[in-house]
Amino acid sequence: MLSKLKENKEAQRIGGNIISLALVNGVGLLSPLILIPYLLRVIGTEEYGIYIFSWTFISYFMILVNYGYDFYATKEIATNRNKQDFVSALFNEISVSRLLLATISVLIVLICVYTIPELHKHKSFILLGIGVFIGQSIHPTWIFQGMEEMGFITLITLITRIIPIVLVFFFVFQPCDAYKVMLFQSIGYIVGGITSSWLAIKKYNIKVIIPSLTSCWNHIKKAWYLFLTTVGITMYRETNVVILGFMTGNYIIVGYYSIADKFIRLFQMCITPIVQALYPYFGNKFDNQSSATKTIMTVGKYITLLLVILCVFIQIFANYMVDFYVGKPSPEIAFDLRLMTPILIVSGLSYLFGIDGLVNIGKEKKMTLFVIIAGIINIAMCLCLSNSLGDIGSAISITTAEVLLSILIMNCFFKTSKHNE
Repeated sequence: MLSKLKENKEAQRIGGNIISLALVNGVGLLSPLILIPYLLRVIGTEEYGIYIFSWTFISYFMILVNYGYDFYATKEIATNRNKQDFVSALFNEISVSRLLLATISVLIVLICVYTIPELHKHKSFILLGIGVFIGQSIHPTWIFQGMEEMGFITLITLITRIIPIVLVFFFVFQPCDAYKVMLFQSIGYIVGGITSSWLAIKKYNIKVIIPSLTSCWNHIKKAWYLFLTTVGITMYRETNVVILGFMTGNYIIVGYYSIADKFIRLFQMCITPIVQALYPYFGNKFDNQSSATKTIMTVGKYITLLLVILCVFIQIFANYMVDFYVGKPSPEIAFDLRLMTPILIVSGLSYLFGIDGLVNIGKEKKMTLFVIIAGIINIAMCLCLSNSLGDIGSAISITTAEVLLSILIMNCFFKTSKHNE
């Protein structure tokens, strides 16, 4: 695909961005994979399941503080990157609006923890995790991605992820230390957020001022549908862990499902950097929709081939990978992993034709609708199946939702492209 780009410098830039984003995703996914065997050994499967349950609850508020700006603000920067005043104003407005969302999130967490019994039982984990979404609220990843300078994102991610790993290995030795894992995650995110904001301000000569609430509110309104899209994605990617915890109270099977999901996300790392790096590229290229459509379909063919190969590999070697990683025979995790393998193919195509495709041609509302439909289907199935099938029911639910989402997105993209020819 890169050989077909008109300018060699452009190809080199996109190639470099793909490598940087691959490192970002690799660090983001490998860090928990490094920690999991150690945590399972020193705090046990049940305490690990409680940690994952609490982390998943906190992750909802990370979605709120991000508020779809990773897509909305990235596109705004990509199309206005040479306008210094615009970049400075957008940085201040997005940063303040995210801090306001973080403040609201803190209040909601406090209310939930002290009014919902299942959350109150794990309040030490959850309250110590507040720093995670506060730190995330000051992570200006979007400005680096919009400028197509992802090397900075790699540095920030390394800081955010390595700090908790080092602290865990030095201070977590027994089950009663489990709550410290969440504390160390908060420290990592806050340090990473402060560092990344400082880098952005220095790199792009940003004048830090307090923007008007009106300008912040305008961005919140403009990013609304992209926010709903990210909420919908969370509904079918994260909620199953919470449902399993609430419905079964069995945090061992929560751990089974979570580890299988981590494997899927690790393999997704092979594709995600490509479609992420191409997002700002297509944002500028869809003015010529016919040419952009042909390019995105060519990319889709190569992605599908790669993902089919990965799926076959997982089906053959699932037991070996899981047993080696966990350190003991774990057929439950391997079975979940095999059930979830089709997610690799359909989620890769959903991201490519949904985010790089539909969002860049102005079909955010359609994308939002499809994601919400998939999320509702997943939640309904998981609620029905988790009691009787446990982690297997969650695996079936998420796989079904991902397949449905891919069908809806690709059908809409091809119809829209054909109509515009």
